[in-house]
Amino acid sequence: MRIFATNFYPYSSRLLSVTIVLLGVVVLSPLFLLLALLVRASGPGRIFYQGHRVGKDEQIITIYKFRTMQIGAEHQIGARLLAEKDSFVTPLGKVLRYLKIDELPQLLNVLKGDMALVGPRPVRLVFLPTLKATIPRYEERFRVLPGITGLAQYRGGYYTTPRNKLRYDLLYIKRQSLWLDIKLLCGTIVTLGTRAVRGMQGVPLHEDPPHPRSPKALPKQTEGVPSA
Repeated sequence: MRIFATNFYPYSSRLLSVTIVLLGVVVLSPLFLLLALLVRASGPGRIFYQGHRVGKDEQIITIYKFRTMQIGAEHQIGARLLAEKDSFVTPLGKVLRYLKIDELPQLLNVLKGDMALVGPRPVRLVFLPTLKATIPRYEERFRVLPGITGLAQYRGGYYTTPRNKLRYDLLYIKRQSLWLDIKLLCGTIVTLGTRAVRGMQGVPLHEDPPHPRSPKALPKQTEGVPSA
């Protein structure tokens, strides 16, 4: 049964992804239009950001987002993650990034087949040589399609270290199933809904801390995953 589920997974996952994306595009089209108008009104620059990322089998893909940063910010940031106190993000961009709705255009990447709804996040090319040289088995995360959301994002969060994110990614790859994808999608929706409510209540827009159940708390599930 497990072998059958594993062999059937790529097809069922693709069918689920395409179905959800097509429904999402129809339902969310008014939101897409509103966000496009807000981004255009927020300042100079394109509505959509296009960036090169490393996807499955270390192939270079182009991902799409609503623009949240000033023009040329990525080049100024260089080979590091965006810090919470950086001033590169526009005021509207802070809201879009907090709610993660700047990622909605990546539904197009899912339709193209470059990404899945669930999987390890695609990596900026500038980070790849260092990550592969310093973190054992890092290249194994590229065995599957990158995702819009994933176990590392749901459990770990934006500021989790790359080494801990890899633990989550390898755990996801090991346990990959349609049911796990559905649970992660539902969990992500609930988390973003909670963020939206907190935002309307005036709670400061800060990234959530990593989930208390860190990979170190899951020794049986992460057997074979490199330690810190």
